[in-house]
Order: sequence, then structure tokens, then C-alpha cells
Amino acid sequence: MARRSRFHGPCWNEEPSRSLTAFPFVLSLSKDAPQWGLCLLGAARRGAAHLGLTRLLRVIASSAKGAVLAWEGSAQWYSLAMKLLLKWLLSAAALLAVAYLYSGVVVTSFTGALIAAAVLGALNIVVRPILVLLTLPVTVVTLGLFLFIINALMFWAAAGLVSGLNVNGFAAALIGSLIYSVLQLAIDFVLEQLLFKK
Repeated sequence: MARRSRFHGPCWNEEPSRSLTAFPFVLSLSKDAPQWGLCLLGAARRGAAHLGLTRLLRVIASSAKGAVLAWEGSAQWYSLAMKLLLKWLLSAAALLAVAYLYSGVVVTSFTGALIAAAVLGALNIVVRPILVLLTLPVTVVTLGLFLFIINALMFWAAAGLVSGLNVNGFAAALIGSLIYSVLQLAIDFVLEQLLFKK
């Protein structure tokens, strides 16, 4: 038997949707209209509370989804920042390796290698694409060999801008840039295939 509410009469404490659905039929059979009015008011209040709870749950779910997306975005930015930092450190180590392998390139300290790696990276990002575009006909005629000259120019320019990196002439810059390019390929391979492989 259904549990009755605090009101006297045939008003059951049912779910809001059931109470509101059954109300018109029962009202036609009831002789106590004021009590059914109170029952309808109680059912409406319960229905409003139910809708408010549903809306609250939707807001909570939406907030949780937004927090998850924000966390994923932060994780991606953190991974990218760590990758750039690690590549910068390895590039500085590559410059030290170039100086160790070839006497035409001199690196005074690890701090100088860090600065030189940052300057060389900036030159390769900003200046090198412009030179490649301007010298595209020469690059095509030489079957891409002129790109080694451009790399040597970037290496030589970095040595001229940073006191911690010294190069003994353009030929030394060419040889040093070749060794540095090979080491950079190895660094990129390690970062992409081993450390940050998804």
C-alpha cells in the first residue's frame, strides 16, 4: 500500500511525474478539491526540485568536462615546453661535441654553448627560410647542395653574434655546420621516437 502524505485524504507521496500525471483523473473522483490543490502544489514543488537537481547535475558534469579539457591542454603545453627545453640542452651539448670533434670550432663553456644554441635556433627559424626562398633557383640548380652553404652561413653568423662560440673561417663553419646538422638529426630522432612516442 502506498504511503500517505501529511495531508488527509487520497494524496499519495509519489514521484512528481506520476503525481502530476494521475492528478486530473483522481481530481474528478475526489470530493475534497482543496486537499487535491495542496497535493498538486506539493507535486509541483517536488517536480521543481527534481528539475533543479537535474540542472545542477548538468552544470557539475559540464564543469567536470571543462576541467578535464583544461587539464589535457595544460598537459600538452607542459609536454611541449619540456620537449623544447630538452632539445635546447641537447643542442648545447651537440655544440660541445662539435668543438670536441673538430678543432676549427671552439666553445668556451657550457653557458656559451647554451647561448649559441639559442641564437642558432633563432637564426634557423627566422633567417634561414628567407635565404632558402631567395636562393631557391641556385638550390635547384645545385640539386640542394647550396643548403649546406646556407647552414654554414647560419653557423658563422651565430659565431659572430655569440662570444662563447668561435669559428676559424668559413670552411670551419661549413664543416662544423655539417657535424652539427648530423647531431641535430640524431637528437630529433631520439626525442620523437623514444621519449615522446605516443
